[in-house]
Amino acid sequence: MAISELPASTIFQFIVDDFESAWGALVTRRGRNAGGGNFMFALLSMILLELACRVCRADTSNKKLADLTNVVKRIEPRYFTQLPGPCARTSEFTLPGANPGCDLLGMMFDLIRNGKAHQYQSAIVRLSDGDIDIDLAGAASGRSLDKPGRRRPTRHLRYKVSPSGDLYLYVRTDQLFLDIKRSIQESGVISPSDVVMDITRPRAKSLAKKPGPSPSYAFAVAEIERSLQNGGHRRL
Repeated sequence: MAISELPASTIFQFIVDDFESAWGALVTRRGRNAGGGNFMFALLSMILLELACRVCRADTSNKKLADLTNVVKRIEPRYFTQLPGPCARTSEFTLPGANPGCDLLGMMFDLIRNGKAHQYQSAIVRLSDGDIDIDLAGAASGRSLDKPGRRRPTRHLRYKVSPSGDLYLYVRTDQLFLDIKRSIQESGVISPSDVVMDITRPRAKSLAKKPGPSPSYAFAVAEIERSLQNGGHRRL
């Protein structure tokens, strides 16, 4: 029997619970030398956005993606600030927006998600007259997610240019997360019946007969069990 795929709503709750629990723990921590989770929270926010976009991909009418776009735009239209040219390209899903590859959210997704996933730093954009970097702020005292009367941080999505001509975009990771979470909830793009297709191995292309190295994962469960037994692993 194949391992069953988790409902998208369950994955959504996993991400939200992890973010909110970790954020709450860091906000109430003692000691100034503890980290603020800047990179971790930024990556979780982008994974949450990607989850929603992967759910939208299964909707052939594109209504879900349009609904998600409309809610994000209502919450914070600056995410869709149009940039001078293309920045982000996604092949397995589409980001929100009329022209997602050329807007600010697309650039943020590319630099944060891909940079953090591979080297735990945002990717740096090298331009002819300077660089672009994302300046992330994480958990700190007074930044509770559910603080009564909480207001949007005024510095969120503002930028600065250094004397050398480099541009830094300031992002409050708590506000980024709250905006994405709220957009998903208010647009209703993730329903209890939605399932996101698992990322699987081997890739379909690797099964094709080609000259060269043997394809990945070209063995059976019984064979890997024997390998584990030979390696001293006990069966539960």
